[in-house]
Amino acid sequence: MLPPTVYLLKAFSDNYIWCLQQGQQLLVIDPGCAAPVEKFIADSGCTLHSILLTHAHADHSAGIEALYTAFPETLISAARNSPLQLPCERRQHLDTFQPWPGLTIQSIATPGHTQDHLCYYLPTLATAFTGDALFSAGCGRLFEGDAQDLLLSMQRCRALPEETQVYCAHEYTMKNLEFALSLWPENLDIQEYKQIVTKRLKWQQSSLPSTIRAEKQINPFFNWDNPAFYASLSEKTHHDLTEAVSYMHVVRALRDVFSPPCVP
Repeated sequence: MLPPTVYLLKAFSDNYIWCLQQGQQLLVIDPGCAAPVEKFIADSGCTLHSILLTHAHADHSAGIEALYTAFPETLISAARNSPLQLPCERRQHLDTFQPWPGLTIQSIATPGHTQDHLCYYLPTLATAFTGDALFSAGCGRLFEGDAQDLLLSMQRCRALPEETQVYCAHEYTMKNLEFALSLWPENLDIQEYKQIVTKRLKWQQSSLPSTIRAEKQINPFFNWDNPAFYASLSEKTHHDLTEAVSYMHVVRALRDVFSPPCVP
């Protein structure tokens, strides 16, 4: 059988619903609405086998009930502490499971954005679906967690193999890069990646996937222990950011209030 193929379905203004198809079997990550998934199934003739839920925010989960009603044999995976009120397999940190033979998935607890947040790592595909925990050049806003949670989650994500492809759930990359450049305007890695993303978006393409290797170069939330990042930022903010949790707290707070410059 051919290896699985990743497909992108767009939803709302900037959500991405990722689909993994192998043969006639389909796995869907974070279906915030059912319609795009239903259309994909009708067009492809495949069968909805599994749903992976990273967290229970409505823009990630609101389509699950309709899909489960239409396809009641669907296997749903969610965090052990997820508020999802549907039959599902409850996953916790470092659970390993196979939706179908040959497809191995590991759940990684990544609290902060929400306390029930999971990322899903597929080692044989060198792929991670990171929901709203890890974005390209950024991370999710802390609705339920704190800087200590954020540090833990970023440590777990950064520890994945560098070749891992990162599929997050929103198209936030450009704004995240603009934020990173507002802090480190002379960083050549961020400058070059912004040029790549600008071209992709100009041609109506997604900026994703990224890779763990790229995120180590461009993502402020992956560089809490990099003097090139925290030293200059300490000078600008007048905070001692050599301590990792303090660094995360300050950078996340700056990102929360950041507005990109207006283009005349």
